[in-house]
Amino acid sequence: MNNLDNFFDYLLSTDIKRDLKLTKEYPNYKEIIKSYKIKLQQSKLKPIVISGSLKGQVYTLPFDLMGGSTFELKINIELLDFLLENKTESNKFSNTDYNKEFRIKVNNCNEDLMNMMFSKDFLNRIIDEDQVDKEYAKKCVNSEDAVICGDFTGLSPNQVPFFILDGNHKAYGKVKAGKDNIRGILVGRNVWIKALMTEEDKMFIKIFNNINFILSYRNGIILKHDLNKYMYNI
Repeated sequence: MNNLDNFFDYLLSTDIKRDLKLTKEYPNYKEIIKSYKIKLQQSKLKPIVISGSLKGQVYTLPFDLMGGSTFELKINIELLDFLLENKTESNKFSNTDYNKEFRIKVNNCNEDLMNMMFSKDFLNRIIDEDQVDKEYAKKCVNSEDAVICGDFTGLSPNQVPFFILDGNHKAYGKVKAGKDNIRGILVGRNVWIKALMTEEDKMFIKIFNNINFILSYRNGIILKHDLNKYMYNI
């Protein structure tokens, strides 16, 4: 269960200014944080987002938050696969949550998703070995299915802000077998946000994003005139 009281209490405390060395104030900061807490609470009352009969595997990503709170983000893998399979040139994933600033930025290209060849070194850094059935992984070595990774740049505290959303066993089996240049798909936030399980998940991502950028402004990392292009309307 997600209980974010400690997170929001910390954001409103005097400790955060000292701990994060915040040097600037943000207009109506306390009112905004309080409104975010209310919005997140209200989102819990909205129905679970399921597209048709898609109720398959769920990828859970825990976020460790300031103040000692945690939030478990839930991504419907079957819905994510459905979105990838049905993407055409006329379907650009545009929606109210779309922001071109959150496209994938690799190889001098900005796209919402990229077909890529992942190196074994890259995958080895992001494989969740604790979740691997090693006997089953051996059977996945010759699978031609792509390993699907999500780009969580700006949200993940990890040094490498990527996570394997689908294909953890394939990745593990191939890496351990010494294979390199493994077929994969890298999906940006504009894609995986559409596969989140609940309205609470979506609201959390938007609020967490905005708070991160507000704090980045307050400690001088980002300029005020650059701030708005990264913010979701909430």
